[in-house]
Amino acid sequence: MKTSLTIFTICVLFGNVIVKASQSKIIAWGDDGDHQTDIPSNITNVIEISAGGRFGLALQQNGLVIGWGYNLDGETNVPSNATNVIAIAADATTACP
Repeated sequence: MKTSLTIFTICVLFGNVIVKASQSKIIAWGDDGDHQTDIPSNITNVIEISAGGRFGLALQQNGLVIGWGYNLDGETNVPSNATNVIAIAADATTACP
């Protein structure tokens, strides 16, 4: 039996899509050349997502940010002192609220 999910946020990237849905689920599809659709399994209680050209970010309810995907320039290396984060924004060139 299929489970229905409500979509809250859609980020359209260069060849792929990342979606925040109900039940704190992050779903991604499309080009995965830089692992940008390989959502880390340790992401829980997501309240916001954002994305750059080939990477994604998720803000968790506990104020921590997790990044994945393209990381040549450190895009997904979230500083360890970045705690109690209240909002995220990855890249103005992608279609993501």
